[in-house]
Amino acid sequence: EIIFAFACDAFRTTTWDATTFITCGSVLDNFIDYEAVYGTKESGAWNCLRARPELADAFQTGDTRNLTISYNRLAYSEYDAKKSEGYYARPGDETYIYQDRGKDIIGHDETTSGWRVSKWTNLTDAGEAASHCSDGGGANTDFPVLRLAEVKLTYAEALFRRDGAVPDAVDAVNDVRRRAFGSDAGNIAAADLTEEFLMQERLRELYMECLRRTDLIRFGKYTSGYQWQWKGGTAEGKDVHERYAFLPIPEAELSVNPAMKEINSELGF
Repeated sequence: EIIFAFACDAFRTTTWDATTFITCGSVLDNFIDYEAVYGTKESGAWNCLRARPELADAFQTGDTRNLTISYNRLAYSEYDAKKSEGYYARPGDETYIYQDRGKDIIGHDETTSGWRVSKWTNLTDAGEAASHCSDGGGANTDFPVLRLAEVKLTYAEALFRRDGAVPDAVDAVNDVRRRAFGSDAGNIAAADLTEEFLMQERLRELYMECLRRTDLIRFGKYTSGYQWQWKGGTAEGKDVHERYAFLPIPEAELSVNPAMKEINSELGF
């Protein structure tokens, strides 16, 4: 399904960036046996990445792309000691105890809130850690630059923008959703195919693949008209200046082209 990827190898491309950061950065404190879920062997909790509530709320029941985790978990042997902290046991489970996490992210650096994300792992097909993620190692997980699912969704969007909700556009979306739901249960009809739906379907399929910013810019929703938690520095999110749809120009470039500063000033950037 991956058409083109950036190869990441624990021995030949050792780095704390790339997929090492994405996989290890998804591991948060208070999650025993994290290696079984993330495959980040011996990495410990990096306490970096959490799902915003807008992502957690984007999925329907049965959509297997929803790889958010809404709880902490500790060993069952700690049950009595942790009851006062809101930990609880699940019937029939004598391996772990659980504590619900708040869906809202309280603050940028406050990693006890916000749901976990387990889309990215360093697991092999056999469910084992593919490599060590401690000193001298890194993730063995390639980063997809282009996937077939993105091609199908881009094709559907192009058709929709030109011709509306034509059958080929609906079929392309349903090809992606059929894989996600494992059946036709998630299929949509022509009446469901809107610009808003396409924007959010790309979120569901392609989150954490470095595409959301450019998607929102293309749909005209990046700076205004669409909010997410902590956008613009506020918990509820707010519109920001349109200049943020552009990447910063390095000072080295501005120094050799002073006219660029004048143009930016005229545009209010």
